[in-house]
Amino acid sequence: MFEGKTPGGSNLITHKRRKDSGIPAADDRVLAACMEDFMRAKVGEASTVQHEIESRFVHIDVHLIPPAVGRDHWVLFTTGMSALPMTFPPEASCMCGKCPDRAELVMGLPASWFTPDDVACGGRVDPKRYWPIRIMKDLARLPHECCTFLEWGHTVGNGDPPKRYTRERLFKGALLLSPVGIFRGLARAPTPNGKPIDVLGVLPIFKDEMTFKLNHGLDALLDRFVERGVTAVFDPDRRSVMR
Repeated sequence: MFEGKTPGGSNLITHKRRKDSGIPAADDRVLAACMEDFMRAKVGEASTVQHEIESRFVHIDVHLIPPAVGRDHWVLFTTGMSALPMTFPPEASCMCGKCPDRAELVMGLPASWFTPDDVACGGRVDPKRYWPIRIMKDLARLPHECCTFLEWGHTVGNGDPPKRYTRERLFKGALLLSPVGIFRGLARAPTPNGKPIDVLGVLPIFKDEMTFKLNHGLDALLDRFVERGVTAVFDPDRRSVMR
């Protein structure tokens, strides 16, 4: 699975998509409820859910928690990614056997990002504002579609070569990081079997930021994010930290 090392010391992984077998998408309601309970306790109650109509491999829903007193941003989180375990290569396996092999994703968005029509019951989010939701769904399905894994520090480009997610913005990839700015404390949702769900923050990033991380390592990029106040609460209007 590992294709070598980048100049910055990161493992290089090539994702090869497998064909849909036609088997109904996995959907574990127990684990989905665990993630919902975790986010409710950490952040608040979701006001709407972007349900998937047609699913492949796993059934991914994206829940939207609205801004509240003391929190001036939306919080989005997935359920369904954890319905199946991720596939780790032997060289990346956890020796203790207790590390999470299931994960879900979270992202913050500005309070002004969604309109009342976007979050109305059964409402359809305007395509110009839907693309962060699409990123989360695509990333949540990736480990199962490609028999791979996602964890803290991974960057995933939007194609090869990376393309813009949307015409209006220059973001061409995503970084998985701790959900800093969304909630405090351990980012792992407990489950009845004692093996928690890893909760990973999703941050869309620019191509030059991905290149910098590959050449200089994750810590160097995170240092620049800290200097500029970049967190898992995504600012669609931010500039690249390389500028």
